[in-house]
Amino acid sequence: MEYLLSHIPDWVALSPDSPEPVVAYHCSLVRNIRDFVFPSCCIDDERRAVEARVCDVLEGNPSLPKGAYYSVSDMDDVGMRLLAERRLITYEMLCAAGPRGVYISEGQSLGIMVNSSDHIVIRAIAPGGAMADAWDCVNQVDDLLGGILDFSYHERLGYLSKSLHMTGTGLRVGALLHLPGLAMMRQLHSVEESMKKQHVRLRGMVLGDPRAATAPIEDSLSGSAYGLSAIVEAGSCQCMYMDMLGALAVSPATTSGNLYMLTNQDTLGLSEVEILFQLDQAVSEIVTREEEARLHLMRDHGAGILDSIGRALGIAGGARQIGMGEALLLASLMRLAEAQGHMEGLDRLALNRLLLESQSAHLQIMRGIAPDDRTLAGARADLFRALFSDAAIN
Repeated sequence: MEYLLSHIPDWVALSPDSPEPVVAYHCSLVRNIRDFVFPSCCIDDERRAVEARVCDVLEGNPSLPKGAYYSVSDMDDVGMRLLAERRLITYEMLCAAGPRGVYISEGQSLGIMVNSSDHIVIRAIAPGGAMADAWDCVNQVDDLLGGILDFSYHERLGYLSKSLHMTGTGLRVGALLHLPGLAMMRQLHSVEESMKKQHVRLRGMVLGDPRAATAPIEDSLSGSAYGLSAIVEAGSCQCMYMDMLGALAVSPATTSGNLYMLTNQDTLGLSEVEILFQLDQAVSEIVTREEEARLHLMRDHGAGILDSIGRALGIAGGARQIGMGEALLLASLMRLAEAQGHMEGLDRLALNRLLLESQSAHLQIMRGIAPDDRTLAGARADLFRALFSDAAIN
């Protein structure tokens, strides 16, 4: 965990010349080994056999990006949650049972999960503008593993998976999008319907771990008497996880921080090239609509938007407790201001890091604190004050 935390993931650090609405791409391939039933039906001895067989292929293989295998048996709960917060493992991996683990590349752009939803899930993350890089990475690893392991394959259906949503190519491609313009202009429903016609799905990002869902709490001493209200969620809700379908299911209308996940809907009946083209076209359409919405927003409501950004900057630079939902909303306004050229002393790299480091497991490990709701909110506020100390609106 210390090594992972001391290195910024490549997808966060690398910021190609890409439209701001695209935060990152992820690309996942699921594969199963023919000699075994799916992981959820395996006994522990069978899971160990699968893990051993895959690790034999991964260990010291010069064709793989340099990295290390992390066995779940060597990690505690907070370490597992940190991997989920970094998008290196899915929610299914977090909830799975028995022997399992994940191979993580040094740049943290590649994760190969063993015994999660399927025997093998190859997952790559790339910065906005680099969807092809994510696909090339998982495709190369798939070719490498497929040349040694005997994958479950049906001549008519394609690659077999526990989930019908992944049977066929086994490919799930997604784009993490920041869409404050479309949200504020109330155009999201129209976009969502348009995406359905193109067989892609726009989903919202939900806070927290559904296994321990707890309603937000409000402290009467948080300043509500002055018209302010610092909402701090339960510790289990101060994070964001992703599942195999791209994001834990939530309506776009109830997302957090104006963040959305766009993913392909079909894996059966389409080739990998068709899936990639389909998603790329959909992303291009949404980016165009978001840029148009931002122009209308600043033209018709510019004074109000800048006022909201200024108030958000005041909270970010002065608050002593910040909940996760509030943090994402503040970060969204700052990201919008930076993209529109109204923010100084802040860049996209810092905002990308904020998405990761403001989550509960990151704060616990980086700050050495207990998973207490208010303690986490206080550490998050410290992070915000340090980050936005030199930021200013122009």
